[in-house]
Amino acid sequence: MFFPAILAVLFDIGNLWEFFKVIIGIDREIFQSQDVQDKDYPILPACVLAAIVVLLEICLCAAWDIMTGWGEVQGNAKIANGNHPSAISIRHQNAFIGFARAAGEEIGLRCFLLPYLMSHYDPAIALIMSGIAWGLFRTPIMILMCKRLHIPEPTKTVLAHFLATSLAAFPHSWIAIRSGYSFWASAFMHFTWNRVDPPVLGNIYTQEPGFVTGRHWKINGRGLAGCVVGIPVAFLVYWDLVSEPPVGLLSVAV
Repeated sequence: MFFPAILAVLFDIGNLWEFFKVIIGIDREIFQSQDVQDKDYPILPACVLAAIVVLLEICLCAAWDIMTGWGEVQGNAKIANGNHPSAISIRHQNAFIGFARAAGEEIGLRCFLLPYLMSHYDPAIALIMSGIAWGLFRTPIMILMCKRLHIPEPTKTVLAHFLATSLAAFPHSWIAIRSGYSFWASAFMHFTWNRVDPPVLGNIYTQEPGFVTGRHWKINGRGLAGCVVGIPVAFLVYWDLVSEPPVGLLSVAV
């Protein structure tokens, strides 16, 4: 959504040009870093890595669902909660608009909020706070969809979605930090997730089925399965950030 980006611009309007240079990545390399020991990634490799992380997470979620019996492979399943013609599937959105919507959230949460949190707190605290902010931002949308579509087990759905979204902030924040807080890699990660997760694990918002079917609050990457996969990913992200702190972290955040 665009609201976080709008807030970021309003809060940083006095320093708008500097903020613009950071999020666009004007001072970042595009293809290859000149310092071979620099663990911060140029823009294009960061985007490729972001897509790989998404694919691995979704595959792990699907594997967990099948192994535990939470879900089953059933490509032609009907929507468990009935047909909702008014519900717009993310997979049918225009690609440009889909990327712009993802970028709107990432600019506000990962390019604006996260640097300030990272400059004042330990990475674990900063990423947890960033994740809670993202989870709280998405929760009203999930509540409205539960009410509109009469989604079964709404409390479990909202809670699992909040926790999974909060944990998902860790890899999104990691790729944003490692690419100098430019929006490209984190937005591409967000966009890739929105494109791949619904066809594979179903759409938790509209309850449309995917390749793996079952209770959406359990099997979805933004549900309980996402929490199971997200916890070890969060620990890996934290370990990486504390073992090799990002180059120029405080200079970006101040």
